[in-house]
Amino acid sequence: MIEVSHIRNYDQPLHEGTMLIESDADYVKVCHALRESFSQKGSLKIWVRQRWHFDWLRNFTEQTNIPCTFSEKTPRIILADKWNVTIPEWLDDEIVTDQNLLGMDIEVEYQVGFGDRMLVSLLGQAFYAEKLDSVNLSEIVTVMTRPEVSGHFNAYPVLSRCFEEKVHAWERRSNQAWVKRVCSDLLNDPEKLWKELTLWSLLGGYPKKLLEYVVTAERALFLQSVPSDAISDLPLHRVAIEQALTQIEMFFKDLGSSVKSRSDFYEILKCVSGRLGKEFQLITGLLASNRFEVSREDIFHVQEKFKSCPGISGGRLATLYQFVTLKRPSLPEEDESWEADKWISWVVNEYIPYRLWQTQNGHYDAKIEDVVQRFSD
Repeated sequence: MIEVSHIRNYDQPLHEGTMLIESDADYVKVCHALRESFSQKGSLKIWVRQRWHFDWLRNFTEQTNIPCTFSEKTPRIILADKWNVTIPEWLDDEIVTDQNLLGMDIEVEYQVGFGDRMLVSLLGQAFYAEKLDSVNLSEIVTVMTRPEVSGHFNAYPVLSRCFEEKVHAWERRSNQAWVKRVCSDLLNDPEKLWKELTLWSLLGGYPKKLLEYVVTAERALFLQSVPSDAISDLPLHRVAIEQALTQIEMFFKDLGSSVKSRSDFYEILKCVSGRLGKEFQLITGLLASNRFEVSREDIFHVQEKFKSCPGISGGRLATLYQFVTLKRPSLPEEDESWEADKWISWVVNEYIPYRLWQTQNGHYDAKIEDVVQRFSD
């Protein structure tokens, strides 16, 4: 089988065994090769750069009765074949050649649209998604705010149109207002969106006024509509962390000594995001304050809150057990007299562990001190 393709200015490497006509001399060589291939019933692929050589070759094969198939191999057609994609009408040959799309190293799988192939190749698998939702929001925002992404958009201007069409498709397919707003922000200012979603992730559990101190009331209303699970694994924006910490530290400062019971403590624990080391320090301070009796269950809930917090190791979480309030040692009655062996047992088994806990937590117990004085006497 003999195939002749008009490739125009396609300048990528030739397929193995393909002959290229770029000059009259090339045309003559190909004519000889055609006769030989036909006589030997062989196969031959010929690429032709200029239209007139393409027409000459068609006339030559018709006059010599050499059966051939003739086709146009424009950059668009070659791209569609090479990438295994459907080509949109707006993507013309000039875009393909000017942006050297045929020179890109593309991983070709099943057939998809050109836009999806372009986005996935440069930005990642997240852009295969048919819709934007709570599952992929964090990944998409993260991708669009990476430093190297602007370089991709500069190198391939066509990427901007692919991205716009993808985001508009997500917007059309969703009936949720927050998704439509996110789509708009992705197109206009993804960096601002990332920053504000970080603020929402960190301050969402605190009183609403904390968020309204760092964003407008209108933006706060929008952020509060974004499901918290959609941003639970969102990488945190550095500037937003600093802004959130300012609000969080003021919140804890305003608490003063108002936390006096376990129920008070749990109200505060519900507020914290569990994503900042500073929050862990502040919660630890409340546990160490001796304002309420701390149980092992309390420590478990704190550990669960901070188990995924960057910089807080399992070892640090385990040290929280030092704040668990120990049961006061048994005390002898005023008129009760203990023998030496009972005093020794009491000291070893009850007093020393309790004394260690007192030292670690700065806890003074007058009744215990009285008993210790009796023991000393």
